[in-house]
Amino acid sequence: MLVLATVFLAVCVPYSYGSICCTPDQFEAFFIFDDANVFIDANAGTAYSYINSTAQVSYDYTRRVSYMNVSSVELTPLVPQPIVTQYKIINDYVKGIQYQFSDVHCDKTNIGTTMQQLCIPDNAIQLTNGFIGKNQTQVVTYQYTYPGSPYTYTTTINPKACLPVAQIYLSADVVPDSGTMNSMLVSDISLGIKDTSVFIPPKICLNDKSSRVEKLQFNRVMSRLLKLTRYF
Repeated sequence: MLVLATVFLAVCVPYSYGSICCTPDQFEAFFIFDDANVFIDANAGTAYSYINSTAQVSYDYTRRVSYMNVSSVELTPLVPQPIVTQYKIINDYVKGIQYQFSDVHCDKTNIGTTMQQLCIPDNAIQLTNGFIGKNQTQVVTYQYTYPGSPYTYTTTINPKACLPVAQIYLSADVVPDSGTMNSMLVSDISLGIKDTSVFIPPKICLNDKSSRVEKLQFNRVMSRLLKLTRYF
């Protein structure tokens, strides 16, 4: 099942039923993520959080592994200044381990699921069919939900190879006027993996000596971004 969009690109989520199409098993691309959250609190008023991230992504379904090199900035009135972080993520589905690391520390967690192909589900509704760019590349936009998810996904793909172009997903909150909007743009897609060494965890993941403060700041942004990247 495909998942994530803004006006020009698209990506997918696993889907256990039929599919309209699935992405290639191996590709590399540049991603732009936006994560916006609004919180309405009757006592404290309104707060918000906005995270902008860019990532170089390597997706390898053949080897059951993925890699992301991420730069991220979070803005929120809940902290006095922007939170800037740089980190990398390796999801090794063969070992069932996710490595989240920077130059100074590494966190390892259990993935808890198998790697699945990224597909547009067969229950998706086609919204538009058009062309973008100087070369008039065909794009198709779909909208869908899937069982157990609170989100409505709007995803744009290049149907020729089922390549992601953009994606947006929205979720309302139980509190009125609160909610979340996540978006993702994809560019510079190339098929295959040029450098498989990116899938090898660094030595720091064998002996993490980072401070507790560094981990807390790292995990604050990571926990939010992982909502967007859990299927990569």
